[in-house]
Amino acid sequence: MISINEIVQNAFQRCSLVGDGESATGTQAMAGLKDLQSLIAELNTENDVLENYETFDVYASNKIKFAVKPERWFEIQNLAELNSRIDQDLVEMGDIYKLKEPNNGFTFYTVRSFTPGQLTPFSQQSWNDYMKDFWANVWVEEVPDRVIGCARKIGNAFSQLVRSDKITIDSCTKSHLPTQYVCETEIKDVNYPHDDEDLYKPYTVEYFVVEMDSNVAAPIRLTVLKGLPQFKLTDTLHLSSKYETLLEDGLCVKLCQRYKLMDIKSDFERDFEDQKYKIQRINYANRPVIYNGFGKSWDTNFSNFAGGLGWG
Repeated sequence: MISINEIVQNAFQRCSLVGDGESATGTQAMAGLKDLQSLIAELNTENDVLENYETFDVYASNKIKFAVKPERWFEIQNLAELNSRIDQDLVEMGDIYKLKEPNNGFTFYTVRSFTPGQLTPFSQQSWNDYMKDFWANVWVEEVPDRVIGCARKIGNAFSQLVRSDKITIDSCTKSHLPTQYVCETEIKDVNYPHDDEDLYKPYTVEYFVVEMDSNVAAPIRLTVLKGLPQFKLTDTLHLSSKYETLLEDGLCVKLCQRYKLMDIKSDFERDFEDQKYKIQRINYANRPVIYNGFGKSWDTNFSNFAGGLGWG
């Protein structure tokens, strides 16, 4: 594990912005933290942080949505549990609930107050249909940066889907099993089924969406590059210690840019690039180049044909 404050303080000392044994001021430390967050985001995007992958198995059609669940959105068993939470004063007006056991066809409920001081569950069919588009397939702590791999399960094997573009996906008939996908980010305001919506602040939710060229449901395996959270100075990075020197060297480069220390910047850039090259060699050794047909069998071509690969 790596201390963020220690990296920031060491970088300021190495750049001679503070003396040995001295600490950066609060303003300096916050500037260093901002630069460190930018550096980590860049390394993550460049695929240099090996420990930041996650794989999900999802049964879905057309779109798979990742999002951070809003604080007042909940998934519970049934309407009786929601009424019990209301009786125990565990709800707030505007909470949104998804029921695992729908009630008279209603899956989504919100909490309203028709009588002052009294809360009650509320739903309607049009809003239920509306909420289905906004309830993510996968709830995550941070929205992913990108998809590393996407595959459809066929028997005991997985067939890779081909990365495509939005125009191609939209032009498909979507009546076959998925063979292609495209990724995009959406930011949506999620509203309520109320006539008095102006009294309720809508939820703003960021979605990472994987859209496929099919409306046919299928088991999909996705490996994504996880998004990284915003850190505080007092936080600890749960990364291997091999990244500590890399982050410190990279932060020195950014501090040189920020404080116009161009006479020493090239030295830190060289150290940073050397350290990044070492990390990349380790990472590449752990990500061997493999034959494109890995995991496939003698009947792969038949499976692709049966699954609609290459069909419009």
